[in-house]
Amino acid sequence: MSSFDIQSKQYCHTCKIHTNHHIVTKNGEPVQYVEEILEDDDYVYGEVTYAVVQCKGCDTIGFLRIYNDMDNWQYAHRVKEETGKDIDPNDYYKYPEEPKKESAPIPYNHYESKIKFKHLPEYIKELRSEAIKAYKEDLLYLCATGIRMLVEAICKEKGIPEYKKNEDGSLQTYKDGNPIPNSIKWKIDELHKRGFIQESARDILHQVREMGNASAHDIEKHDLRTIRSALETVELILYTIYELPNQKIYERKTKQNPEDMKGSN
Repeated sequence: MSSFDIQSKQYCHTCKIHTNHHIVTKNGEPVQYVEEILEDDDYVYGEVTYAVVQCKGCDTIGFLRIYNDMDNWQYAHRVKEETGKDIDPNDYYKYPEEPKKESAPIPYNHYESKIKFKHLPEYIKELRSEAIKAYKEDLLYLCATGIRMLVEAICKEKGIPEYKKNEDGSLQTYKDGNPIPNSIKWKIDELHKRGFIQESARDILHQVREMGNASAHDIEKHDLRTIRSALETVELILYTIYELPNQKIYERKTKQNPEDMKGSN
């Protein structure tokens, strides 16, 4: 390696890979400008080199900024002493820059919950998993219906009555004797009246109810964005009902009574 060779391989935009480079020379002198980094008392802490460089594979010209300072040098020296390996103490900034690798776009039906649930009742956990699975598989009718069923399951778990009752507590029935069910609209309102959800959550659940009804009864297919919003919103409501009450951020320690400490010795 000559004194004008770059210690580490640099990206070449012609070769499309990292290759060996060297600093271009003119009349035997490197085409570069060196700027010293000074600290107090004119102490030279490091230097920045701006150089015209050339790929040793295809001769393409580029521009390189090389940075080095005492911290970089001391780190490289310490690695050499501890491992016997030589590492490049320089930081490089090559122009034209290496193009950033674009990651494949995440499909919109990809769903990864931002919430880790630990306290969901088992049947609500299963309904939630099935709704998410339907969303991922683009089964939007099933997903919308599944989200509505999640709302029904919350009402059931919180003891919201399934059937209408008379003032004496007996079930109201149709003429054929079958009990009259409460509507999901009434159940959602009852969740709010009993303090399980706030007014804003109640209003959102009514929107989810209407969306589910449109899918189940009117065979209306909602787009991915609408379904995703509903799913994320219901997950937040599940969190406030089942997870938030179990969160502990800080637990104050009780001071031990000095008399008790004496007795324990």
